Amino acid sequence: MILLNKPLRPVKVVIATAGSGPGRQALYVPVWKSGSTSTVGSFLGTLYGAKCIAGPHHPLAPAAGIVRVAANHSLHYKAGPISASPGVADALHSGTFAFTVVRDPMARFVASLISNGHGDLPLCKPGTDDKVTQADELSVALVDGLVEPEPCNSTLRKLAELANALHNGSFLRKPGYEHQLSQTYFMSATDDRGARIQFDAVARLERYEDDMVDIATELNFPAVRDWQHGWLGGTHIKNVHSQGHLGGTARYVEALRKHLPEIVCLVQQMFAQDYDCLGYERLLSCTGGRGQTSKN
Repeated sequence: MILLNKPLRPVKVVIATAGSGPGRQALYVPVWKSGSTSTVGSFLGTLYGAKCIAGPHHPLAPAAGIVRVAANHSLHYKAGPISASPGVADALHSGTFAFTVVRDPMARFVASLISNGHGDLPLCKPGTDDKVTQADELSVALVDGLVEPEPCNSTLRKLAELANALHNGSFLRKPGYEHQLSQTYFMSATDDRGARIQFDAVARLERYEDDMVDIATELNFPAVRDWQHGWLGGTHIKNVHSQGHLGGTARYVEALRKHLPEIVCLVQQMFAQDYDCLGYERLLSCTGGRGQTSKN
C-alpha cells in the first residue's frame, strides 16, 4: 500500500541488533530492486546472523502492525517491522545507524520486470524471440558466427507497456507494484511521529562492494575489510554484480535507448525526482515531448 499527502509515510524496514557483540544497531530501508535481497540475506545476515535480523517479511503481531496514519485512518501491516512501528523513533534517536541502497533509475526500472529478484531478464537469438539461457550463450555465439544474443522483442514490448502503466497510474492495480515506486518514495519514510528518517549512509548498487564495506566499518565491523573478497565475493552477494544479472539489465537499457527513446524519456519523466535527488545522469536529453531525444 502507498500513502500520498498523509502526515505519515510508513515503509518496511529491517532492524539488525548485535546483542552482546560489538556492532551498532542498524536500520536498513529496503528499496526494492536495488539489491535488497542481497543486503538483507548476505550483508546483514553475515554481520549479525539471521536470528538478529527483523524484517522486512518478519510476521508482526496484530497490535504491532497497526499504524494510525490520520485521525480516522489506520493501516494494518502483517509483516515488517515498518518505519512507523513503535520504538523505531526511539531507536533512531539512540545511535541506530540508518542506511539504504539506491540504483540507477533506468536500470532499476528494467529490473523491476523481474519478480522478487528471481531469474534474469531473457535474451534471444538476434532478430527473434527464441530465448537462450546464459549457459548456452557461448554456443549460440559460435553457431551464429560470434553474434551475441540480444534483448527479446517481446520483453522490450513488456517494458514499454510497463512505462505507459507508470505514466497513467494503472501499475498501482497490478501485483508487485511496489517494485515500481520511486526510490525517493521509500527514502521519504517517516517514523510514528511523522519525522522523516535521517540516513547516515546511502550506498549505490553500482559501487556496492566498496560502499558496503564502508557501512560495515561504521557499524563497528572493521574486520570486514580484511575478508572482503571472501565475504562480498560469495555467491549471493556476487550475484548482484554478475554478468547475467547486471549485464542483462545493461543490454536492455541500451536497447531501450537505441530503439525506444520515447520510452526512455517517459521513464525519466516518471522518475525525475530520483534522478535529481540521487544524482544519477539521465540517459537521454528529452525535449519537445516524448520521443524528441538526443544523447547527453
